[in-house]
Amino acid sequence: MTKPPLPPRPPLPARDLNEVRSDFNGDGRPDLAVTELRKVSTSRPVDVVHVLFGGPQGGFTEVGSQYFDHTTPGMPNDDGAADPHSEINDFGRALASGDFDDDGFADLAIGGVHDRFRVLYGGPSGLTTTGARMIRLGDVAPGADVPGEGITGENLFGSALTVGDFNGDGTDDLVAGAPRASSPWVGGVALLRGTPDGLSPGAAQWISGRTPGLPVSVETDGFGAVLASADFNDDGRDDLAVGFDRDHVGAAYFAGSVVILPGATDGLRIAAATMFYQDTPGIPDVAEYADSFGHALAAGDITGDGYPDLVVGTQSEGLSSDSSDRGGSVTVLRGSSGGLTVTGVQYLTQRTPGVPGSDEPAAQFGTELAFGDFNHDGRGDIAVGSPGETVGGIGGAGAITVFRGSPQGLVVTGAGRLEWTAPDMPASAAASYFYLGDVLHTVRQPDGGASLVVGSTNGQVTGGPTQSGLVMVFPGTTGTLGAPGGVTARGHRIWSAADLPVGAQESARFGRTLG
Repeated sequence: MTKPPLPPRPPLPARDLNEVRSDFNGDGRPDLAVTELRKVSTSRPVDVVHVLFGGPQGGFTEVGSQYFDHTTPGMPNDDGAADPHSEINDFGRALASGDFDDDGFADLAIGGVHDRFRVLYGGPSGLTTTGARMIRLGDVAPGADVPGEGITGENLFGSALTVGDFNGDGTDDLVAGAPRASSPWVGGVALLRGTPDGLSPGAAQWISGRTPGLPVSVETDGFGAVLASADFNDDGRDDLAVGFDRDHVGAAYFAGSVVILPGATDGLRIAAATMFYQDTPGIPDVAEYADSFGHALAAGDITGDGYPDLVVGTQSEGLSSDSSDRGGSVTVLRGSSGGLTVTGVQYLTQRTPGVPGSDEPAAQFGTELAFGDFNHDGRGDIAVGSPGETVGGIGGAGAITVFRGSPQGLVVTGAGRLEWTAPDMPASAAASYFYLGDVLHTVRQPDGGASLVVGSTNGQVTGGPTQSGLVMVFPGTTGTLGAPGGVTARGHRIWSAADLPVGAQESARFGRTLG
């Protein structure tokens, strides 16, 4: 007897789409970590991290903000001494938040570009250096470290971070990328499991780009430079997506690929790894030199079928082709019970009918991506940055296009658009090389929807120091019968270091990383 078909899966509620992973003080509101470059203890600028706590009406508040750098008391450093590097990008190149010790308070992983990252744990007062630790690649995979500048390797361990529950035990885990690890520099990723005592390198899983069975080229570096996570097959364990935008595809050098490592109770499954690239049957377009497929990744359920999907940004799509000047693209791979699939794949450029903006080579459409349910309809939406786009005659002003999710995938018709010419946009966005869309992040609103957080490292508030940077929060609006809702500039808020006790500095680029 033939079994009747299963009923359709109900859409996921918005609270699952817009999960709060950054509530450092446990008050139920998402908080925001922001980095900037500041002159701290030397004449050279170094990265610092600010924390803005969530406000009662949504957004954030500067009241009670926190500040951390490598000189903060209790911050772990080399052998207990002052940080010997004092290098740009060594503290805050990457940020990722999750509850690594399962105590109900979110914790923050702070990555750099050398060979280490730090973990600060949350509590009732927010983040604290009490119990903080530094984790090096040498602690996880000693053989993968390579000699380099100063006293440490230049393997970029911690320059990319993502959080997920990869073994399905209910506690957040962390994956850290090291895109220049091993010799030759092929890169790799490390899975550190969350425990009641927090993250520990002792039981970490290291996966090199040269691991047998991993379907990638071993001819170049970069494996582990771009990371995302979601439970693509809905088996109760998150899976890891690795963007390898420098991967070689046949004769197309640096065409790029994306590798999927499924989660399992004992870690990531190498034997079940799959790879997607632009010559994969079913994926539109072809792999070309320097396309950079996998330059950006964002994951979430766009269709509302209960299976997260993966959006892949191809920053330099078609720039090497004689027949096309496409300035970037995005590709959507659908989730399913068998994992990601090319069935129902979508491919969008700014030449796609209905997609707003100009398809100029410098636009870099797909450079940055952010996922969230901005119109609160139970399906995820995608914000796509094109930071190099010329808008209203201003070169490099940049723009953000927001596509709504639907049962059929992303909706092109009526796509939202944030650019300096749009109503209610901040006046400071009307500037050359403002690069709107270069830094994107999503936070949950009090109503369960999502707001889009945008960093502009080249911007500044009116009258502020040049390139001091700013962060803008654009709220999402619930759709109605006559209007689809989504991200809007109306009611946006702006924060800068001028709102904080330390004040703004020239060229500090507040907002360079968000987490």
